[in-house]
Amino acid sequence: MIKKQENMVEIISIDEINGLKKIGEGKFADVYKNGQQAYKILKDKPDTERFYSRESLEKIVGIKSDICIFPNKLLQDEKGNFIGYSMDFIEGEKLKNKIKDIPLLELQQAFQNAEDSIRKISENGIMFDDLHYDNIMWNEKEKKIQIIDTDFFKKTDRPQERNMSKFDTAISNILSDYIDKYGVMVDEELISFYDIYSFQKEDDERLWPSEYIMKIKNKIESDFDRKITTLGEIEECLQQKQEDKEEEMIKLQNLSENNSKNPNILNKTVSAGKKFLNNAICFTKKKVRSGKIKEEIKKIEELQREKKSQEKDLTNEEVK
Repeated sequence: MIKKQENMVEIISIDEINGLKKIGEGKFADVYKNGQQAYKILKDKPDTERFYSRESLEKIVGIKSDICIFPNKLLQDEKGNFIGYSMDFIEGEKLKNKIKDIPLLELQQAFQNAEDSIRKISENGIMFDDLHYDNIMWNEKEKKIQIIDTDFFKKTDRPQERNMSKFDTAISNILSDYIDKYGVMVDEELISFYDIYSFQKEDDERLWPSEYIMKIKNKIESDFDRKITTLGEIEECLQQKQEDKEEEMIKLQNLSENNSKNPNILNKTVSAGKKFLNNAICFTKKKVRSGKIKEEIKKIEELQREKKSQEKDLTNEEVK
């Protein structure tokens, strides 16, 4: 990482800015495109200076990194007023929208490169202050991860642990959207087939994204006995498993409805329902919405209560 010391200020008129294409808008700033540069122009609001102070931006302006897009120059109007900054314009999409189609081996290498770059940034005393999955981009041309909106980064001492943790959290949140949401509903809670957080440790040691992405791949390949190349293929496996479980639950319900007066078949149905529920519990619970599967599990629970009631009636008859 190299910091440029020369010519950190660019003068631009308001008329020039108004002639540019606006490509984004936030609470405190608008973003305009000027060729391969993006201009972030601050809004005249009471809290703007608190979030975008010239003093804090001067500490990171001109820094070049493989992963983070830092401000290139501070922008001033013709009267010398600080009005924003310029940065490289990044072609690409948010990682969360592309990740399911990226080959896992390619993704692992991108994670490894990103982690190495974050460690280098940390060695220079720069700390992420607002890193989340919405500002992690995928550069398809260079096959790498890049982080935008670095104006909220700070200069501080020994930030590596926090930086790595924030990156890990952002990536795990993206991955969980494709993994954790598949499972079965029990008592209005989702019992996930797999939980992303269960892959993040090994022998009580914390793993980073470049490590646990392959752990996920290997686990799914083993459990489903098929070759996996992308996160999208993992999602297909989990989606099919969930559909199979839903069909299984419907068959159990139909069997119980058709044979509700036959105690032997009812007992077998309830036993099968319990086995289904036990097999569904793999890792953790997480509340989500569900439809058909939630309804069917409730019906199984009703069957369990009905069985208990029948057993109680039989006991009372024997006593008489």
